[in-house]
Amino acid sequence: MKSKVFLILIGLFLCSFETHKYYVSTSLFEYKEKMNTIQVTVRVFEDDFINALNTRYQKDLDLDSDLNEPENKQLISDYLLVNLGVVAENQKLKFNFLGSEEKNDTTALYIEFDIFNSPKSIKISNSLFIELFDDQQNVIHFKTDIQRKSFLLNKDSQSVTIDL
Repeated sequence: MKSKVFLILIGLFLCSFETHKYYVSTSLFEYKEKMNTIQVTVRVFEDDFINALNTRYQKDLDLDSDLNEPENKQLISDYLLVNLGVVAENQKLKFNFLGSEEKNDTTALYIEFDIFNSPKSIKISNSLFIELFDDQQNVIHFKTDIQRKSFLLNKDSQSVTIDL
């Protein structure tokens, strides 16, 4: 009898620990004024990223897919074009997707935006995975030689304007 009660209590205890999935990306935007660029590193969970690409483009990528293959790089670039942007002086900046790197369960995406004329402010938009997860949060870290700021974006607030 004691062993049954013990097993039931252990079962209830273990069931109380529910795994909680967090939907988050982090992006570091580094404004290199002397180089006229904004260098960006976006870190995402690999499974969420593969899910987003498969959903948007009706593909069948898996965790073993090489994201640096030309066809996959184009898919990633297309996805980023829609979901990640920088606007300066009312013009959307063009970007160059440099590549990606997988490490453990995350994927790092490397992007560079060309920027000219030293704008007074920029607007960063990030809607990565918003179409998939209502509770998606996208953390933005913005860094220059003299300042560092962080912002939290989500489905209700997908962009931020930063004074330079």
